[in-house]
Amino acid sequence: MALKIVKTGAIAPQRDDLIQMGAQAFDQGNYEAAATHFLAALEQDDQDATLFTQLGVALLQQDKYDKAVMALRQALTLDPYLVDAVNTLGVTMFKLEWYAASEVFFRRALDLNPSHPTARQSLVEAMRRVRETGDVVVDDLEYLTALTKPAEPTLSLCMIVKNEEKYLEGCLASVQGVADEIIVVDTGSTDGTLAIAERFGAKVIHFPWIGDFSAARNAGIEQATGDWILVLDADERLDEATKHHLKPLLREQNVIGYSLVIENYLGQDEVEGSQMALLFRVFQNRPDIRFEGIIHEQAGPSAGRTGLKSRNCEVKIVHYGYLRSCMDERDKNRRNYELLEKFREQDPENPYAYFQLGQTLKLMNRLEEAETNYARALELLEERKAPTDLPYYPNVYYNLGDLSRRRKEFDRALGYLEKGAKLFRDHVDTRFTIGLTYMDQERWEEAIPHFERCLELGNVIHAGGIDPTIALHKALNAIAVCHTKLGDNRKGLEYIERAIARHPNPDAEIHTNMGIMLYQEQDFARALDHFVAALERDPEDLRAWINMASICFRFGRYADCVEAWDKALALDPSLSDALIPKAEALLKLGHLSEAQAALEAAIDKQPESRPALLNLSLVHLLAGRIETARPIWARFAEDADSRALACLGEIVAGHALPENRPQDADLVRTWRAVLDLALRGEREEWIQQVLAQVERLGPSIGGLALGIGQTLGAHRRYEQALSLYLRAREGSPQDPAPYVALGDLCRVTGNVDDARVMFAKATELDPRDTYARRQLLTLGAGAPDEKR
Repeated sequence: MALKIVKTGAIAPQRDDLIQMGAQAFDQGNYEAAATHFLAALEQDDQDATLFTQLGVALLQQDKYDKAVMALRQALTLDPYLVDAVNTLGVTMFKLEWYAASEVFFRRALDLNPSHPTARQSLVEAMRRVRETGDVVVDDLEYLTALTKPAEPTLSLCMIVKNEEKYLEGCLASVQGVADEIIVVDTGSTDGTLAIAERFGAKVIHFPWIGDFSAARNAGIEQATGDWILVLDADERLDEATKHHLKPLLREQNVIGYSLVIENYLGQDEVEGSQMALLFRVFQNRPDIRFEGIIHEQAGPSAGRTGLKSRNCEVKIVHYGYLRSCMDERDKNRRNYELLEKFREQDPENPYAYFQLGQTLKLMNRLEEAETNYARALELLEERKAPTDLPYYPNVYYNLGDLSRRRKEFDRALGYLEKGAKLFRDHVDTRFTIGLTYMDQERWEEAIPHFERCLELGNVIHAGGIDPTIALHKALNAIAVCHTKLGDNRKGLEYIERAIARHPNPDAEIHTNMGIMLYQEQDFARALDHFVAALERDPEDLRAWINMASICFRFGRYADCVEAWDKALALDPSLSDALIPKAEALLKLGHLSEAQAALEAAIDKQPESRPALLNLSLVHLLAGRIETARPIWARFAEDADSRALACLGEIVAGHALPENRPQDADLVRTWRAVLDLALRGEREEWIQQVLAQVERLGPSIGGLALGIGQTLGAHRRYEQALSLYLRAREGSPQDPAPYVALGDLCRVTGNVDDARVMFAKATELDPRDTYARRQLLTLGAGAPDEKR
């Protein structure tokens, strides 16, 4: 079978191909071919200012000045801010020896771009030629030089208000110097709102509220005369640092509008937290761009249908409307919920309606209903294979994952979150919540890479909204906790210090985490400072109160310790473990009855708690209720502390020392601790009973006299301590410890000579005793010769 050859008509090159062919020809120096290709491309789109500029340059290279002027004039008619067209037209004027006109264009090029690579040198040369020739701009060229003075585009602020006297003035003040016109649509204000609007020269339109935000917004846009529209709410402000970047953006003719960064302050105040998003709030004033939707209204869809592109910009809006006080004042959640239900009824297949219902229900803490609506939104989006550039799409996955995580359904949470992270790789909230889900399961190593990814994403703002503090400091804080949980506390401190350095106002959580890590490093003073800082920011930070109580006990600040435990217990009454250390602090303060009440409360919750029961027996012992304490000691007969307490109880009661007693060291340690509490509580009769028995039992219990003496010395009962030290020396004359104790006692009572003698004797008995040797040197006497 022979091949059949069919001739077809030539296929005309597409516009992009023509532009590429023109650029290649220009690079090769074939300017005529370049101009031909550019002209052919312009036949397919005659609104491309940049392409007219390229054509003008190609014609200029061929010395076709008149045609170059025509092309460049058209470029500047389409876009009067195109600096390359301005500069090239200046070069063309210069070539035509119209030096004064060329000077005008070179100046304009430098106004548009002060760092232009050739315009400044060209301007100097044009000025020199003007001086030499006396050239002026002739009337016939004014139609060209007028292109350097384009009329600036105007901007109309359009807003809807009702009883906004609290916020409106701040909003209108923020647009001064930016907005050329203010249109205020009032839906029924009864306060001072209208007076404020009129003071700022606003045009006020009265529009009865019909439960439709788009209708009210569009009523204002209909009255706007500016070239561009800016939409704000009364509780929003243009950011002072970025607002002046807005007007230059309006010179762009081929952009339909701009999405601005909005920072939504959350919580109690602007310090507590925020969310960053992108909102389409600036657009050309055209009859085919209007808002749609009765609530959470949008102009983006209608702008998108124009075929022109929109862009993101750095201009920022600050929004106060999500602060808790504002939400409560206006009952916004209830109002939004009612309108969203109406929206869903009107458009039951719209995923956006379900998403926004989920958002409002989540804010209302109606979490099951919120999840149902998020799930329906996701179902509709997936059924339609919706484009992933929908701003709210990633937040559907994020919220479903977040709600599952809150219920501790971790596998389900990770299912949503990991799918969301795969589709939306730059959505930091999703990635961060994956890390939190792993932390909730104590899967610390698996969590860390997700937090590190958050740091890599940095300040990428997703249109649907992200928490900007994640990449700033929250991810660092989370990494710090993970490393600490993995046993690398030093690395944890490294990350938490970075988090604090990057936090503009470190919150309670970061201070508490820092305090815990410092506590583990035994840097108690700095740890306490951070717990105090945490509580200054959040008086209900339970972890800070618990750790502060522990540190106060260490520092001997027992009253502060009790207060901290009381705060912790008020926040969480189920903290039965807190009752025991609270009781121990009360014992240190000598408050037996309060300690007893705390311990009995702890035992009610944990009847088998050994620490609670032994401490309660100690209370009974100090109160002289030996019979009440005995059953507790018998219950823990195998416990050394319990047996030591039982022995002390028996001798205080006047009985013989029981046979079943612990080792001497355990007995002395426990008796000293009990005596310390008795001394703090000034239980003098009880103390004398104990001391009388110590006098009797001292020789039979190794170290008893010395140990009890040291406790008495710590409470400045020097005479009683001295008696016991002498008894200890008499019983063990070759033991250096009594001499050291006597030396310390002599030193603190001002008997320096005797102190030297005692420390010298201790050093003689034990040449390795560095403490005694050091005291000798401090007191001004050398240590004895070790060989002596």
